[in-house]
Amino acid sequence: SETIKNYLDILKKTYVIDLIRPYVGNKRTELTSNPICYFIDNGFRNFSLDNLAPIENRTDDGLLVESLVFQEIRKYIAEMHFDWEIYYWRTKGGAEVDFVVQTKFETIVPIEVKYRNMPQAKISRSYRSFLEAYKPKMAIIVTKNQQATRQLNKTMVYFIPLAELPSM
Repeated sequence: SETIKNYLDILKKTYVIDLIRPYVGNKRTELTSNPICYFIDNGFRNFSLDNLAPIENRTDDGLLVESLVFQEIRKYIAEMHFDWEIYYWRTKGGAEVDFVVQTKFETIVPIEVKYRNMPQAKISRSYRSFLEAYKPKMAIIVTKNQQATRQLNKTMVYFIPLAELPSM
């Protein structure tokens, strides 16, 4: 355990990976400990996995896109010099949200990555659980092809195709 922690610390300090911790509001029902590790560079990630195949030929396309979205959030925060934190959210029951971005003003924006063709803009049960529990003003779902806006109570949920992210 200590050896792995040391290796992760070295990888973090050399900007190979970054770790995000869980967003915790209800300690009885939410997971509170283990961080999630993301590569800072997908090229390095792909090389480490010995998988340089095009995205349409991969079985890990969803994880690859999730990693890309993490990298873009991280870059945006750094470029804008924001004092924001990136978390993930997961309950003991298995509900999860990929990213929860928290500003220094305690505003949160949950971001879910669903890299698949969506015939309609649909909010998953896990995501709905988070939105109902924390009531953010805005939420984002990154998709493969769906562009839409839905309102759930007072939360505006934006479905944004991955290809549209750089232009925002």
